[in-house]
Amino acid sequence: MAKLIVAATLAALVLAGAATAVVVPQQGIGGVRLGMTKAAVRAQLGKPRTIQQGSNEIGAFMTFRYPTLSITFFAGSMVTSVTTSSMLERTSRGVGVGSRVAEVVAKVAKVRCLTESGLRHCFVGAFTAGRRVTAFTIKNGRVARITVGFVID
Repeated sequence: MAKLIVAATLAALVLAGAATAVVVPQQGIGGVRLGMTKAAVRAQLGKPRTIQQGSNEIGAFMTFRYPTLSITFFAGSMVTSVTTSSMLERTSRGVGVGSRVAEVVAKVAKVRCLTESGLRHCFVGAFTAGRRVTAFTIKNGRVARITVGFVID
């Protein structure tokens, strides 16, 4: 009986962890959603492992780095992008880092794939300022990174 209880408890913990490790195209990754505040991200994930601040041609930014996620805030306190290169985060249909392009095409609604300048990527949405986009960066025929974000420029 004790073994059954331990097994059930372990299964519940694994399922609970998997529930937060989800890629939701056009919304977010790992429980972090576009538009969340820095405080809400910290409440969800805890203290970031590192924080990077800087600026580029678009403006000032801050990036919170966690073991499986990088979360960027451009010009303010709201999440503008969430990126993962971890195999732990997957869509509800199982697509994530390591998935083949054919699986992305078959299992991600409204996805399009292009090759530009020798680089291949698949995406949902439009690369138009202010719009949301989910980008699947492809290397050697497999997803290497997933980003959900607002198009800034």
